[in-house]
Amino acid sequence: MFIKSYSHVGHIVKDINKGIDLYTRIYGLKARSSDIMMIPGGKAFMISVGNNAIELIEPTDSEHRVGKFLSNHGEGLFHLSCKVDDIDLAVKSLREKGVSVEDPRFILPSRPGPEIAFLDPESACGAYIELAQEPDD
Repeated sequence: MFIKSYSHVGHIVKDINKGIDLYTRIYGLKARSSDIMMIPGGKAFMISVGNNAIELIEPTDSEHRVGKFLSNHGEGLFHLSCKVDDIDLAVKSLREKGVSVEDPRFILPSRPGPEIAFLDPESACGAYIELAQEPDD
């Protein structure tokens, strides 16, 4: 099996600062850092939950998949991110089994981070599943 574990769930929010307040001040969880990161299509902030995390995502582009999700579904759980040892092998294996998977890419080519690929939700029972290979894996 190529999936090692899951690393985080993505939660689409209208206002990332309200989301941060909800998870940290109200729920008592800890932020992974104080930085709100710019990602393709939005802003992101990671909240630790044990060995896993919740990624808060505020869309900034209505045409990106995160913006479309907010527009079509409102706020809510968006994706499940699964850790893999070898993203190229995982994508190849899934494609051989008939699963539609985008080509692997780095989230932000300008800074270190995981290489990711999303499965087509139609191939994953309607869910956005993200495969992620960490740089040190």
